Amino acid sequence: MGRSGHEFIFIYGKIVRNFICCLLFLSLDLHAQSGNLSYLVYEKGQGDFRIFNSLYFEKNKQLNSSDEYVFFNVQPEFLLGVGRDLNVGVRFRLRNVIRSSHVDLSDVLRFSQMAKNGLSYRRYGLSGTELFLRHKTSAHTPSLSVQHTIGIPLGKSLEGTDVLGYLDWAGWSYHGQCFYNVLWDKIQLFAEMGLRFDNLTSGLFKKESSYFVYAGIPISFLPGYLIHPQHFTYLLFQTNPRWSVSRSFSSADPKILFDPFSQIGFGYKFFFIHQMEIETIGTLFFSDHADKSAYTISLGLRYYMGRYLY
Repeated sequence: MGRSGHEFIFIYGKIVRNFICCLLFLSLDLHAQSGNLSYLVYEKGQGDFRIFNSLYFEKNKQLNSSDEYVFFNVQPEFLLGVGRDLNVGVRFRLRNVIRSSHVDLSDVLRFSQMAKNGLSYRRYGLSGTELFLRHKTSAHTPSLSVQHTIGIPLGKSLEGTDVLGYLDWAGWSYHGQCFYNVLWDKIQLFAEMGLRFDNLTSGLFKKESSYFVYAGIPISFLPGYLIHPQHFTYLLFQTNPRWSVSRSFSSADPKILFDPFSQIGFGYKFFFIHQMEIETIGTLFFSDHADKSAYTISLGLRYYMGRYLY
């Protein structure tokens, strides 16, 4: 790793340290309505069911011809409190991937297959499931929780063949997250720090085998404002220092590249019939690839079991 990489780690470490100190200083146990319950550890018998739809659109401006890449994910998930301080959940991912010179909304909503034709292709399918466990850290810090997620690939040839295009990573994944929520009545802050590994395969443990792994440290800030007991709006700021670690069959040593990305966005939640919420958010992506531009649009519907929102 070069000097710039070490300097970045040093600066990032100082930011993380200051961030933690700030959260500890602002740890106020105020009894206000929270607009973001993603940190909450449910009591036994409580939980939620959610369907989350996200559209990622990427445009490559470097190629001579227009190249557009779309990932549309439909993710149903279920989370249940099985003990006073323990929740378990499961999430599935149905994915529709399109690469073409032009993609419109009707293409995204039409799940169809098309073999490779140069860079262009279409592919869809159930590509993975995730099992997650959420728990409290201490009875004295109810606004702080931890979640562990293990991603399991489903299906064959997920990374593509001579005929099929890329659908998803073929390896397992792990995502450890620490959630924190601070309330100042209507002004609120949700924060997250994590450690994520994608595409973990058996090649990591074999001497003469290839692999490609992503390792990242995502950190997010979501300051929000409760306009009304039924209306919550927020901003999203996320940065993900990320490294790709790869090795080919012919190489003895792994190759490590720094490949970070960030995103900013704006979201809105509407709470209705006391136990349901609908959420929409749009974000802009930023990375080291100056020739690419990307954004996301997401829409989710969630039902809370055993508790009222307002």
